[in-house]
Amino acid sequence: MSRANLPLLRFSSHTNEYELVQNHELQVITSSIEWNNISSSLSSFLFEDRNGAQYTIRKEHFQHGDTRWYAYRTLHGRTQKRSLSQTSMLSRDQLETVSALFSPTTRPGHPAPEASLLLETKLHPPLLPASLIERTHLHAQLDTCLTHKLVLLQAPAGFGKTTLVNQWLATRPISRAWVSLDERDNDLLRFWRYIIAACQQLLSPEQQPIGQAVQAQLQRSPADLPTLDTVLTPLLNALAAPSSGGLLVLDDYHVINEPLVHETLAFFVDYLPESTHILLLSRTEPELPLLLWRARGELSELRGADLRFSRAEMSDFLRKILPFSLSDDLLKRLESTIEGWAAGLRLLSLTLARWRTAEAIEQAVYASSTRAPGMLAGEADTLHHSLLDYFASEILATQPEPIQLFLLQTSILDRLCAPLCNAVTESEQGADLLETIDRAGLFLDELEGPGRWYRYHALFAEAMRREAARRLGETALQALLLRASEWYEREAYLTEAIDAAWLASDLERVATLIEQANRRNYNEPHTIQRWLHHFPENLLQAHPLLCLLLATELCFPIQLRLAQKAVSRDELLQATEQDRARSEALLQRAEKIWRDMGQFPWIGAIYAHRALHALTLNEPFSLVIQHAKQALHYFQGFETTDPRLFMYRASVQHFYSIEQIRLGAIDEAQRLLTLAQKDLVPPENRFLATDIQLMQGRCALLQGKLHEAHNLFHDLLSVSEDISDAEMHIDILLNLASIAFERNELDATERLASEALQMAQTNPIQAFIDRAKLALALVQYARGEMQAALAHLEALQAVPQQDESPNHFQLPLLVHEWVQRLRLASGKLHALPEPDKTSPSFALYLRDGILLGRLWLAQGRYQEAIRQFTTLLPEACKHLQLYRVAELRLLLALAYNACKQEQQALERLRQTLLQTAHEGCIRLYLNEGAPLLHLLRVILPSVQHDAILRPYIQRILEAAHSGEKRTDSQLLEPLSLQEERVLRLLAAGWNNQDIADEMIISVNTVKYHIKRLYQKLGVSNRTQAGEVAHRLGL
Repeated sequence: MSRANLPLLRFSSHTNEYELVQNHELQVITSSIEWNNISSSLSSFLFEDRNGAQYTIRKEHFQHGDTRWYAYRTLHGRTQKRSLSQTSMLSRDQLETVSALFSPTTRPGHPAPEASLLLETKLHPPLLPASLIERTHLHAQLDTCLTHKLVLLQAPAGFGKTTLVNQWLATRPISRAWVSLDERDNDLLRFWRYIIAACQQLLSPEQQPIGQAVQAQLQRSPADLPTLDTVLTPLLNALAAPSSGGLLVLDDYHVINEPLVHETLAFFVDYLPESTHILLLSRTEPELPLLLWRARGELSELRGADLRFSRAEMSDFLRKILPFSLSDDLLKRLESTIEGWAAGLRLLSLTLARWRTAEAIEQAVYASSTRAPGMLAGEADTLHHSLLDYFASEILATQPEPIQLFLLQTSILDRLCAPLCNAVTESEQGADLLETIDRAGLFLDELEGPGRWYRYHALFAEAMRREAARRLGETALQALLLRASEWYEREAYLTEAIDAAWLASDLERVATLIEQANRRNYNEPHTIQRWLHHFPENLLQAHPLLCLLLATELCFPIQLRLAQKAVSRDELLQATEQDRARSEALLQRAEKIWRDMGQFPWIGAIYAHRALHALTLNEPFSLVIQHAKQALHYFQGFETTDPRLFMYRASVQHFYSIEQIRLGAIDEAQRLLTLAQKDLVPPENRFLATDIQLMQGRCALLQGKLHEAHNLFHDLLSVSEDISDAEMHIDILLNLASIAFERNELDATERLASEALQMAQTNPIQAFIDRAKLALALVQYARGEMQAALAHLEALQAVPQQDESPNHFQLPLLVHEWVQRLRLASGKLHALPEPDKTSPSFALYLRDGILLGRLWLAQGRYQEAIRQFTTLLPEACKHLQLYRVAELRLLLALAYNACKQEQQALERLRQTLLQTAHEGCIRLYLNEGAPLLHLLRVILPSVQHDAILRPYIQRILEAAHSGEKRTDSQLLEPLSLQEERVLRLLAAGWNNQDIADEMIISVNTVKYHIKRLYQKLGVSNRTQAGEVAHRLGL
């Protein structure tokens, strides 16, 4: 049964009980007795824990009647198995432990990725100022907005967006979460870490562990990160739970310009539950599908015109500041000057409060309104700039000297706290001065959260920075920024530390901090990309690690590395020739420096980069292998404990394993894949992990390990669907078709190959088209249509083969082999060349050697065939070509039997049966035809009491009989259905008791049926009955 059709057991927070969903029906389980009855009837089911994670639970049977329960979970191409119960009973308490059994651990000696530190103050709105005007009409509009998924509050700077929403929330019993965004949040993973941290406040206590689990997912390496829709789905489900939901406010969304952030937020909004809403505060219209949401009625909007202060509101505001009322004429003049701009009104009010008479205020207002239009003539926003100038000259100049200096020195900071200010100003007065400024109302907003953090109003900070540049000078500002950078570094705020060093133009320090971030597995790739792209070339030349990081970005842009779905080859080829040339120049420079330093494992990383780049450019696979071999030389010759190098080493071990499979050295391929998997320590690359699993599946298939191969490929199917990787999906279908063919499941083989062919023709991918046609031709052969199959295979052989492709290298080998085998079976093959012992490809040598032995066997040259197979057998064992080992043993059995050496023939046959019984190989035997089926019938009586071999041989013989054409015309009298069934079992070698047990009849009834069969078939014993049954295809 496919995973999608399995019953689902989950815990319901509604009923506080477990519920089983099966065949579209829901059953609530209210007692342990009821659960025990249900579990005894299940062999496998899906279990969803309280965090939303799903596991496959299977009942597995062992020898001596033992039954145990196991849990399976697949993440990023890797399947883990845990024991749940040592008996056939599975309690609900045992199911509750499944999450703990799969809890992630960090391997000894390999540090986990460093979690990016979150600024707690970004998750809280500023504290409200004391003097506020009640804007009840706007509050009412915001109330009605909560009937929509998304609310957009868009207005220019200084229109009071943040204050309005903050004031509204303070008077409403709404569950709310807040994120104050800044430019650094254009890093996709950083953005979602803050969003998920904020959403924790919207989750009920029962759902908060899910939010924590989602946050933990985002701490993984970008390469190992699941698709973000996969990560966010449990969070969306948790928000939909009872007692969860509320309002998420994203302040300053205009700073976001990264398309991936817009794309993933649009997904989040599309699937928001009804109980959750998002309010965006932005100066500009965001790049989101607003038109679509408007059409659906899911968007509500407030604009700058809605936020303008009316004359009455201005009068109320100023009445709280001034000891007297202003005239209507004065208010009208203020209205025309300020134009309802909240920030302008607040700035102006601070100045007007210094005058104690109406006449003085009137003169000041007239002076301000007259002066404003001409102060910054020619600039686009006259009012904005005039007020900034006015603020600096009229407000700043009136403050005491220590306050002025403190304001100018700390204006470089996005957020302020006393220890940071002390470090920047090199004083211990930070706490006192911040409190003084806050009491004076100098546009310092205190932020909620621990540690007493503040921020200046944006316009205030802009004015102060302009004034600081004029008064303090560039050198002093750089020194301030460096002191800030050092404080941030000490407090582990690496992003802020690097940004401050960048603004200070200390690029050497920036380089050092980026290298430090890389050592710590720093997980904000967009941020690192932003720094590297603006790095001076001359400084890059002195830092080989930065050269490698930038070369990676030029060849594999972060937008593609973080793509939600599989990236097409066309997208990978978008890098310009200029970018590729620059990338190679950077790599050459890094290689020279590291060679001079003796850092040879890092040179291995450079060649690993070149191998991967050659693969994405669709260069000949031989070039990929050439780079991979050079990389392995540097990795293997010099030990490294640096986890950053492990992924590079795992990549080239994976590439070289493909080459070893192509050459037939399965032993070496498995060794390399094991090493590669060992190197996949956190932060691991999920795409590489998937590719390694794909190669492990191929190795298992070449060894005839059908169960292992099937499990590996089946688990990969869901991964390929999740990431929309069509090529991987086709490859897996074709491998599953090979497994189905070996099991003689011809209908399944045809279905899988046809599906793969259709997908390959849609794309189109010639390598997969040819592999699908090969599978379908083999189905024809297995169904007895040998000439049609041979014609199709010969047509495939005539197609020029590109055997360097990793997805194609086995195809020419297999097509040639099956063409020769079918020609031999048709009597059309009379000679073959000797295999080339000097060939570097053992797979080619082994194939040609076996084909030659087959030809000698068909020509009656039995001793030569025996010598040939005997020579090849130990070599095949050495290279773990275990399927070929089984094939060679069968061929030896046939050769010995042809030489009348039955004992040796049966011994080789028994060895093969023991090797393949557990895997259920069928075609291996059927492909050898009637002579081998005869040997199986001969050996059957000797294994009558073998619980493994007897049913296995019977299954092979039944498969052979069911595939043959039958006719009833030879019968003296037609057989009944019951007699036909008895004859089929009789011919398969079953004794009377087994037949009775199988058909649920008495032994005497079986004897009666056999007597009747002898009469109808005209035979006198079982052997003769078996021969007639064989002719009839039974």
